[in-house]
Amino acid sequence: MPIEIDIMENEWLAEIFHQGKERGLEQGIVKGLEQGRTEAARHILARQLEKRFGPIPMELALQIESADLETLERWSLRLIDARTAVETFD
Repeated sequence: MPIEIDIMENEWLAEIFHQGKERGLEQGIVKGLEQGRTEAARHILARQLEKRFGPIPMELALQIESADLETLERWSLRLIDARTAVETFD
């Protein structure tokens, strides 16, 4: 026969539960913000490439979609001096 314990009835266990829940929410918010920044950087880089070089080849679009924020920032800076869209990604 299983023993059931309601952790919310125990002040110490309830506090640990709430701390864990708050920590999880904070981590979720940080991760969500990071994902939002990455998506924005992808969108901006794609728009800039299209504006400068015309339609983006599928190969480059896939690279943009799979890149992390640090890589997207590096490519955004390379775009300034690139003579072709491909040079941005070298």
